[in-house]
Order: sequence, then C-alpha cells, then structure tokens
Amino acid sequence: MADYWRSKPKYWCKYCKIFVTDNKISRAHHESTGEHRRSMERFIAALAEADKEKKREEAAVREMVEIIEQQLTYCLLDRTPSPLSHKTSSGKAPTPPRLKPCLPPHPLRARRTGTIGKKKAARICGTDTRPVGR
Repeated sequence: MADYWRSKPKYWCKYCKIFVTDNKISRAHHESTGEHRRSMERFIAALAEADKEKKREEAAVREMVEIIEQQLTYCLLDRTPSPLSHKTSSGKAPTPPRLKPCLPPHPLRARRTGTIGKKKAARICGTDTRPVGR
C-alpha cells in the first residue's frame, strides 16, 4: 500500500460536462450510453446554430457596408469641384459655396436625414464649413 493517497485519473467529457474514470472500460461504457449520444447531438446542433448565426451577422455587415458604399458613392458623385483648390489673382481662396447635404435618404427608413445625421455627413463628405477644432 502507498504511503500517500492518490486519486484515480479522470476524463472530462466535453459533451456531457461530467468527469468519467479514465480507463478503457469506463470511457467505452459512458460513450455507449444514450445520455452521451443525446449530449453529442445537442453539441453538434449548437455548433450548427452558431455557424448559421455567424453567417447571418456577416450578411448583415455586408449589407451595411454596401449601403455605406452607396451613400458615399452618391456623395462623391453629387459633389461639384471645389473652388478652394484654385486661388484667385489676389492670392486668397474664394469663399466656399453652400452645398446641399450629400447623403440620400436611408432605404429602410422614411426619414430624409439618412442614417448618420446632417452634421456628421457634412464632416464625412468634406462639405462642413465650420472651422476645424470646434
């Protein structure tokens, strides 16, 4: 007999979330039970559901990126050449013209301001006439 106590090694079943004695007979017996098989099926079903959810999220992200790209394309196509890039004969840049908001209405909403608001849209599109730093 040993001078100190030593526990038997245990095997953790990740499907059933229990410990089983780690020997061939106990593991084989546990893996042949109906509870283990049902737990395995639930585990695999949960993995499949997580994969479907991940694909749904990726599709939603792709859709949002597409909407943002459409809005930016509309913004860039709607802008006129900036008179600020050319200086006048006096050496001063002319005052910027008043430009209309460059974002179209959001396709899923009835609001006319788009999804991010007029001020933020003006900053993104470069039509904001406020001084920097405020």
